[in-house]
Amino acid sequence: SVVSFPINNNDKNNIKNSKNDALLSKNDDRNNFPLIELIICISFFILGMIPEVISFTPHQRPIPYQKIESSGEYIYNLSYDESLNGETVPISLLILLAFSLPFAIQLTLSRFCGIATTTTHSTVCVYLLGFGMNNLLTNLVKLYVGYLRPVFYEICQANDNFDECMSGHDNKGRKSFPSGHASNAFLGLTLL
Repeated sequence: SVVSFPINNNDKNNIKNSKNDALLSKNDDRNNFPLIELIICISFFILGMIPEVISFTPHQRPIPYQKIESSGEYIYNLSYDESLNGETVPISLLILLAFSLPFAIQLTLSRFCGIATTTTHSTVCVYLLGFGMNNLLTNLVKLYVGYLRPVFYEICQANDNFDECMSGHDNKGRKSFPSGHASNAFLGLTLL
């Protein structure tokens, strides 16, 4: 058997008001969450840029050479003796093709589907988080591996005994693998 109690109008209004208050506080939490989420995504992006801005010392591989004992001459390892002609793909082109273009295409497509208001925030956050974490992980692996660039000799300008670099820029020559350009391009097209 079910027992029911009579509810007067004041009780009904109190129940209705408490439900409305709960819904309003839930909506306030939802309205604040995207801002907090965006701040977190921006901080991950900034975290990913730290190895680009601050110069950390990568793993110090020895300068590759061979010494001919009979004549005392040093021979270069030709795989690191390329000439430095600038970057093959400039950073501005990389940003355009790997970040800006996929981002713009994704936002444009979401607007045509009519879901732009819900996806714009998510898209911005995913791109910031993705590129920040990608740069951080790529640069940490570069520092750990210390693989030499094909233009290492030109960047390093080794002394006569090939035991140390004289240019002071040899850290740039020791960050060849993995490729930051390739990882960013792969990420940008994967997100698209």
